[in-house]
Amino acid sequence: FNGINHSLTEDWEHVLFLKSLDLSQSDFDGAASVAMFCDGLRENVGLVKLRLENCRLEDDELADIVHALISHPTLKDLSLALNYAGSDTIDAVSKLLLTQTQSSSKFGQLERLDLGQQTPGHLRNMNLVYDALQHNNTLKSLCLRENYLLRSQIPQLIDALKVNNVLEELNLEDCDIRKEGLEAVVNNISHYNALRILRLRKNVTSIRDNVNLASSLPHILEANHVMQVLDLDEQWIPDLEQRRKVEKFLHLNKAGRRFLKSTSSDGLPLGMWPLLLERVDRQLFSQREEFGQEREDETSDSRSDSTSTESLAKGGMCASSTLFFLLHGPALCQR
Repeated sequence: FNGINHSLTEDWEHVLFLKSLDLSQSDFDGAASVAMFCDGLRENVGLVKLRLENCRLEDDELADIVHALISHPTLKDLSLALNYAGSDTIDAVSKLLLTQTQSSSKFGQLERLDLGQQTPGHLRNMNLVYDALQHNNTLKSLCLRENYLLRSQIPQLIDALKVNNVLEELNLEDCDIRKEGLEAVVNNISHYNALRILRLRKNVTSIRDNVNLASSLPHILEANHVMQVLDLDEQWIPDLEQRRKVEKFLHLNKAGRRFLKSTSSDGLPLGMWPLLLERVDRQLFSQREEFGQEREDETSDSRSDSTSTESLAKGGMCASSTLFFLLHGPALCQR
């Protein structure tokens, strides 16, 4: 690593515009090496992606690196997973997020941040990050998997997801979120503005502990036209019919259920109809596979069209209902 550090600090005329750097599993060998690395980061003007996974970096060392990146002009992807982040790191990350705005020409626009699998993983001041997310408008993906998130701070996370209009992916797998926290996160899905992917596997409880929540989840997703992936443990929704309804709305969102009020009174532009009909066909084919229906043999006419349509309708995905939901999204035109 000393050779790399020398290049980053002494030979910047050669690596000044370095765009991607992966130092995962590197040994920084103490504070002096980290300080040299930070000096190099402050000089770099072209780095887009930086990975420092499993580098055995201590909390203060990670904080120094993040502080060195606060004014970086181009960074978009930062991974600090599998290190020893603590309060100092989280404080620095919150400051980094607060400097990131799409209107800022001075600082970069960080889009992906991975803080997963820290040791020991007790991120007690994550409320600072949640507060920063209410103001940040560049971060699209945040991974916090396999950390212990304080239950008392979950409401602040939910408030951030309601306000934030950019964050599209959130990974909360194995974060020791208990029953009340999970219920709160799920119950508010209809209020999340931008979140497309939400991962909640391997937490302590399951929705089947609350039958009312399991039965209301399809209605919650019906009111959300953005979310496309809701990654849950299989036992969360033990009832097959409820699970099909959940998948129905996720599939509709994935197909483009976003055309609504902002369009003119003339309806869908003619140029959009081929795209729309192609997505209807894609959804019907996907549902046929999901519901275990056999694909029609080209030489067999044993199954009538009405029988096939009836089977699809039972799954809530006949052609007419699919077309209806795609047209009554909001805003297909934004996809």
